[in-house]
Amino acid sequence: MTQILDFLEEHGHLSPEERRAVPATSFKRLISTPEVRDKLGISIANGEFKLHASKAAVGKAVGHVAKDLARGTTKTEKIYTKDDRTILNDTDWLCGRIESAKVTIPAWRRHRAIYERRDKAGLADLGFSALFLNRTNRSGIIGGGIIGGKEQAGKWSLDVRFNKATLIERIRKIARYRDRIKLSRLDGREFTTQVVCKLQGNTFVFFDPPYIERSRKLYFNKSTIDDHRALAGHVLAGLFGPSLFGP
Repeated sequence: MTQILDFLEEHGHLSPEERRAVPATSFKRLISTPEVRDKLGISIANGEFKLHASKAAVGKAVGHVAKDLARGTTKTEKIYTKDDRTILNDTDWLCGRIESAKVTIPAWRRHRAIYERRDKAGLADLGFSALFLNRTNRSGIIGGGIIGGKEQAGKWSLDVRFNKATLIERIRKIARYRDRIKLSRLDGREFTTQVVCKLQGNTFVFFDPPYIERSRKLYFNKSTIDDHRALAGHVLAGLFGPSLFGP
C-alpha cells in the first residue's frame, strides 16, 4: 500500500505528518477490500494500483479515508458490511450453503480458485470458500494442502472434518450470542492497546498468533518472530489480566 500513500503525498492529499500517523496495517486491510476499492475508484493488479477516475477525485476520496484513520475518526472495526457478518446476520443462508455443499475434489478446486482470485470475489462467497478450505485442508490452513491429497490416497478423506450437522450446530450457537459479539480487523498489537486494555471486570484474553515458520506461504498477512515478541511483551507485562497464548 506504500504506492497509494506515495501518490497521496506527492499530489498534496496527505502531508508527511499525516502519512506518518496513518496506521499501516489498518489502511492495508481496508484497501484490500474489493468493495472499498470500487467505491474509491482504484484497483490493484500484480502489485500495482490503478486509477479508475481522475487523479483529483481518487486523491480526494482515498485521502479522506487515510486522514480519518490517522486521526482515529474511523477505525477498521467499524467498517463492516452485511457480508462481513454472515454468521451473525445471515445465519440461515450460511447454514443452507453448508447443508447443500458437495465436499468433493472438484468442489475443493472451485473454492480454491475463488480464494486465489479473492480480489474479485464477493465477500459472502469468499467467506464460504474460506470456511470450506478451512475444513478440508490440513491443519485448517486455507492456503495449505488438501486432507488426503489430491488423489485421496491418504488415511483420511477431505470430508473428515466437514461434519455438516456439527458445523451448523456451532454456527447457530454463535449466532444466538450475536448481541454480545463485536468483530475487529485491527492488528493484534493494536487491538491489545486500543481495546483489550480498556476491558474491565471478569475478563479473560486468549491470544492465538499465527505460525512463524512458513508464515508468508500460509497466511495472507504474515507474522514474524518480532511480531510475536512484541505481543508477548505486552502480555508478560501484565497489562491485560488473565491471558492465555495459543500453541
